[in-house]
Amino acid sequence: MLGYGAESEPYFEKKIILDRGEKKGTYAIPKLVVTKAGTAIVVLQDRQGGDLAAHIDPVMIRSIDGGKTWSSRILLIPEDFPERNNFHFKPTGIVIDHLSGRILVFISRSPLVDRKGQPIQERWFYS
Repeated sequence: MLGYGAESEPYFEKKIILDRGEKKGTYAIPKLVVTKAGTAIVVLQDRQGGDLAAHIDPVMIRSIDGGKTWSSRILLIPEDFPERNNFHFKPTGIVIDHLSGRILVFISRSPLVDRKGQPIQERWFYS
């Protein structure tokens, strides 16, 4: 742990808060907000195989104790969502409406395959 002295609380601490274990893929591009009540919410991409016709799902984790503990991953697009298996779903932003307290997560969608059924690499979607 890194701190300012033997008596002080650590300023930075290395902590793995989401682990894929043996599963292929990675978690990427996190976005963080903290609510008025102090709940930290992170939305990120669950990249299940990278960029070649494998799912990218938006997931969320949250902490209600200042980041000491975190929830398990919460899928933001239900497993039974129509045509879920045909698209990448990527969280592109998260904001809090400070008047209402509502949390808004923006999610983009891009196809996994082209009209001929060929895998679309994610980077092609942006070019």
